[in-house]
Amino acid sequence: MSENFDPTKFKMGSAVVSFAGTALGGTVDGPKISIKPEFYESKVDQAGSRAVRKIVTDVKILVTAQFKEITGAIALLLDADKAITADLIGSDIYASANRKALLLTPVDAADEDCYSFPAAVLVPQGDYSLTGTKEHEIELTFEILPDTDGIFMEVIAAEGAVS
Repeated sequence: MSENFDPTKFKMGSAVVSFAGTALGGTVDGPKISIKPEFYESKVDQAGSRAVRKIVTDVKILVTAQFKEITGAIALLLDADKAITADLIGSDIYASANRKALLLTPVDAADEDCYSFPAAVLVPQGDYSLTGTKEHEIELTFEILPDTDGIFMEVIAAEGAVS
């Protein structure tokens, strides 16, 4: 066994997800953070396949969470009248009014790291099963945009986190 192995540094388990300062609820398991850079490849010649430079042109970050506590999460998909209407069609989800802080706070007190995303937007989609054989769950996805300082994500101390 490796001497560098330290099980106290394992990070796993549920989190509380907060959006715009409102706690949406706890997750079934840890939220998934997907970080995918996009590239431009500069090649020696048009017919060549060997890239000589690979330049990052964008970064797409998605946070997906499967909520065990569904009330706050499903409310995000509904309007003030608790409905999904045709008003959603043609709306700009990147509009500055839709960009809000997203915070993932671990439920496990031994996990000292929170993940803060200063400019997140809710992707207006979700999977919600009205099952009769297990507890209800809803999955929501947030797209992370850079804030005015260019920050996508920060790791902050759990004790300093504000939900």
